[in-house]
Amino acid sequence: LVTCFRKQSYEKKELIIVNDQHNITYVSDDPNIKIHNQHNRFKSLSAKRNFSIQMAAGEFIFITDDDDLYYPQYSEILVKHHLDTGADIMKFKYCIRTRKNNFRRIIVKSVGINNGSIRREFLLNNPFNENLTAAEDVELLSRAKAETILNEICLSESRWGLETYRTTNSDH
Repeated sequence: LVTCFRKQSYEKKELIIVNDQHNITYVSDDPNIKIHNQHNRFKSLSAKRNFSIQMAAGEFIFITDDDDLYYPQYSEILVKHHLDTGADIMKFKYCIRTRKNNFRRIIVKSVGINNGSIRREFLLNNPFNENLTAAEDVELLSRAKAETILNEICLSESRWGLETYRTTNSDH
């Protein structure tokens, strides 16, 4: 994750790492990597995510898995589409590599928000449910749709396979 972060072409970036393992302390000499070593474990991944969002300074939050690889233009493309469309939530669809090394697109909508980005303001107003221990990203989108926060869902047919979501109170 750190290697992919450092290779990102988007310049205005920060990586927030929240470590809640009491017996391990992480440090970084990179000013764009902010490490928060906590002495107590968070009660859920949602609580940890909400804390990270509070610590972030940027306009956009990228929800990433630490075991995934991201190409260098990942954040730059998402930010550009946020700014161009006014979207609050951006998600990538998935592609897989077949055994013959050629790519095949899978036309299956991803249900969560991993592999995407969300405006920080949206997440501050709609935090993750800290009582959940799984599928908190799916629950956040479901809750937003049920409360009619999301009024427009449009699938972008760009070569990047982006899904964009706008909220009813979006001024963008």
